[in-house]
Amino acid sequence: MTRRGARGWRGRGRAAAAVAVAVGGWLGAGGAAADAVQIDGFWFDNAQVVGFEDGRVLYELAGASRDAELGKLGGVKIVGIEAVEQGEAALAEGNGQDAAALFERAGRDARRPWLQTYLGWRSMQAHEAAGDARAAAAAWLALARDGADPFFLAEPPVEAVGSADDQTKRWLVGELDRLRQPPAGVAEAVAALREAAASDASAAATPAPTDAAAPPTATLVLPSAIDADDPVALLIAAGDYDAAAEAARAQLATSGGLAKHLYLLGRAQLGRAEATGDESAYLDAGLSFMKAAIYFPRGRYTGFALAEAGRVHDAIGRPDKADELYRRAALLIDDQAEPDYAQRLTQFQEALGG
Repeated sequence: MTRRGARGWRGRGRAAAAVAVAVGGWLGAGGAAADAVQIDGFWFDNAQVVGFEDGRVLYELAGASRDAELGKLGGVKIVGIEAVEQGEAALAEGNGQDAAALFERAGRDARRPWLQTYLGWRSMQAHEAAGDARAAAAAWLALARDGADPFFLAEPPVEAVGSADDQTKRWLVGELDRLRQPPAGVAEAVAALREAAASDASAAATPAPTDAAAPPTATLVLPSAIDADDPVALLIAAGDYDAAAEAARAQLATSGGLAKHLYLLGRAQLGRAEATGDESAYLDAGLSFMKAAIYFPRGRYTGFALAEAGRVHDAIGRPDKADELYRRAALLIDDQAEPDYAQRLTQFQEALGG
């Protein structure tokens, strides 16, 4: 791996490793994960990807187990999800923002670990292309925490991080400090991220306080009634979803604000679900949101809880129920009083239609 400074750092060439995915149909829990693999420029039909290990792609072909260097993987054709193909097309056109949303949606439907790793990698690249340093870094961190093959971690989003605001850099330094056991072989990538995240010479060497969460950014959309310095909101914004859920449960034990605390608990659980792909976390989030909506049918947070519950149903493969919940939420969320949240709901609906 070669580093040329925080913004010019480059490792292995992305072009050599870019994987163009062609998709047909929907990926079910019992369906084939892949039907063709391109290795070193040649397509092998009826091949199924098994996983990634030690810098190699493992696949089955004609009843035999085979492998090849990941750098030689030119593409796969998957019995999968339309959002994957749409994401690839959007990224190829330079539309990183749409590509990231599509890859993340595809990741919620994917059930096979190798495909989740691939989509996380592509999401990182899409967020970086969109200039969203925080989201790109979060995707890299998720891959690292999941123990992804070092190939997928070798090129972290250092250029985006190098151009990020100081708040994002401080957040990333703290997250790197908490990354206790990164996969072997990615020390240079971690060092490159630290260099990019350093606002000055001392920032990279000075850990951010572990008990202080970064304040919410524009990417965290919450109802306007929730203060920017709400402790649970701060933890959600920092990506510390387990601590956020614990704090929300503690607030549930206090008097008053039950609908708000149920909503925030659901957002913490949903954040964890989207970061890990844990289906049980999606179900927990859905239950919290629906409690907020059912207990308080005319409450301040009902529309927001319905919108997020719809997102849960979309993620777990219930698009009809998601559409119903989105429609109900749209009747309750005032786009004049809550323009950001109304836009969030619109994005949910557009993704469902995609």
